[in-house]
Amino acid sequence: MIETIFGSIDPGSILKFGVIGLGFLLAFLSYNLLRKEQKRELPRKILLNSILIFMVFSVIICSIGLFSEFLKRKIDKVGVKAIDHKYVLAGTVTDEQTEQSISQAEITLVGRNEQYFTEENGNFKIELKDTIKSIRIRVSKKYFQPFDKTYDLPNENIIIPLTKISHE
Repeated sequence: MIETIFGSIDPGSILKFGVIGLGFLLAFLSYNLLRKEQKRELPRKILLNSILIFMVFSVIICSIGLFSEFLKRKIDKVGVKAIDHKYVLAGTVTDEQTEQSISQAEITLVGRNEQYFTEENGNFKIELKDTIKSIRIRVSKKYFQPFDKTYDLPNENIIIPLTKISHE
């Protein structure tokens, strides 16, 4: 029976399209029911009304599917940009005189409420999930002068030299 209704159409492959595929199959079944009923010498009014309701339902299902696809694509166009743009700011904080790395130096993103610290080897890596093109940072450590500079993003090879405060 299913083979005669659908012919060479595989309902499973159509349902892979989700709500749109379901709406199409319902519309296709409505069409087949209507075609069968029209072959009768005297079509049954109650059955025609039922087919009409079934067709309206299938159109509503298709509309919901199309609308959801439209929304999904609209969200992807707006939302994915922020997700796809993951900028990295990375480098090493060093002592300007000795060129040795400085651990636990505090890195503040100016204008934000975000703070980071360098690792034991003086390295740091900050991932920003924004669409900004530059970021201003302030680096501070006890006994050193604060360092303040704006960097273009992405930037992964920054050397930040901190100058010791003289005790004279």
